[in-house]
Amino acid sequence: MGAVAHSRELIKLGGSATSLTDTAFTAGYFDQSHFIHDFKSVTGFTPGGYLDHVQRRYG
Repeated sequence: MGAVAHSRELIKLGGSATSLTDTAFTAGYFDQSHFIHDFKSVTGFTPGGYLDHVQRRYG
């Protein structure tokens, strides 16, 4: 599983209970700027925007 796909799953599972920084490190990123750049280029969302999207969609 790619790092972005892994981080998407972590965000879905952890919601706001897990920090996005911890999510980035768990998915294999060593700095947040690369995480945000990669995530947005694949999903069209920033990680925070994706978290908001997931919370609105799934509650």
